[in-house]
Amino acid sequence: MQRPHCPTWGDLVSLEMPRKIRELIQDLKAAGWRQVSGGKGSHRKFKHDTFPGSVMVPGHENEDAKPYLEKQVRNAVKGKAHERR
Repeated sequence: MQRPHCPTWGDLVSLEMPRKIRELIQDLKAAGWRQVSGGKGSHRKFKHDTFPGSVMVPGHENEDAKPYLEKQVRNAVKGKAHERR
């Protein structure tokens, strides 16, 4: 009889570890987004020459990114700049 698959520590870490703010910033810059003035404190504002709107990245570089921020940056990098309703 086979035992059920138990995830290893590596499986759990790769699924649950949030990305760092610095990684999101690197993704934005690599996709052509540039940092502009307008953020206060630890907030950074990024704009793209082609896409309307901007992306605000809050937090210090070593902090973990919140899931909503990871999704927002992922959409911006894919070219789906978020739209306000």
